[in-house]
Amino acid sequence: MQPIDKITVNLEALLPFYDENLEVSRHSNAIKTLAGEELGFALLIEHFRRIDVTAMLLNRTCNTGNRKGSRLDGWIEAKRISSATCTYYQVEVKSWSIHGVGGDSTPLPLTASAEELATYKKRLWSHYWSNGQLTEPALNKVLIPNSSDDVIKSLDII
Repeated sequence: MQPIDKITVNLEALLPFYDENLEVSRHSNAIKTLAGEELGFALLIEHFRRIDVTAMLLNRTCNTGNRKGSRLDGWIEAKRISSATCTYYQVEVKSWSIHGVGGDSTPLPLTASAEELATYKKRLWSHYWSNGQLTEPALNKVLIPNSSDDVIKSLDII
């Protein structure tokens, strides 16, 4: 099978599917599971490309100090074209929708006004963030700090 260099994503069809249609819960989760992480990594790598940074997803495990438990999704190696220095990012990709973590089932239409969007963001922030931490325990993995030693050890693992 030949690798695919580019795909076209129809945002005007994808966003209502994830954020408006309450009846597709089972299907949206299957699609997020199958393609959400890869799409998120591809979007980040494309962002880097557009700002003249070469980036790639590494085939290495993110290590938070434990062999088991929640881990971030992957490592991105990024290097500015004019530099020999690489920067390594541990990345957590979130493919949330109205059907996802925490079960907020309030649709956000693609046509939402700036005011509606601001209200929605504030409500979700209040729902997921309280007393300096995320309210869903599985999400707190994004707040675990890593020292530079942890980064080097994590890169050496696999």
